[in-house]
Amino acid sequence: MALLTLLLALATPAHAGELLTEVTAYLNGADIAWQGVPGRSELVQTAIPGPSGQGYLVLVHELEEQNQLLLYAVHEKKVPEHRRPAVAEFITRANYGLPIGNFEMDFDDGEFRFKTSVDMEGGKLTAKMAENLLVLNLRSMDRYAAGAMKVAFDNAKPAAAIAAIEGQ
Repeated sequence: MALLTLLLALATPAHAGELLTEVTAYLNGADIAWQGVPGRSELVQTAIPGPSGQGYLVLVHELEEQNQLLLYAVHEKKVPEHRRPAVAEFITRANYGLPIGNFEMDFDDGEFRFKTSVDMEGGKLTAKMAENLLVLNLRSMDRYAAGAMKVAFDNAKPAAAIAAIEGQ
């Protein structure tokens, strides 16, 4: 699933709801290439580098009936099975102090990602709100991803990795 090349289709996905239409309008205005996910009208994807230059697959998922929008930054590397418990501890420690968004890991395949979301019932998503969701998502992923990968691949201790990131 780690598609990290910029995707070039700039048409609104078939049957997109209001939230996804607003997000894709923002992406177009920001010159961020994106494409729909084949067979999934509620999803669009792009590849965007975080502030460090590390690229992430970004998925935007609209839950139209719930009037909710979910945005994921997915790391290109999968966490090895034997290190998933340690990365789960890292995620728990990272999530504890986050005011918005959360890290997730799929225990079955090791996918590591950060999610931001918004419930828009009774409101309207603006381009600035879409930008804020995306920027916060990428900054959070960028801040913690290297530490998570040290836990996953270099046997770093989760508590020490978080302390190094958070300056404790």
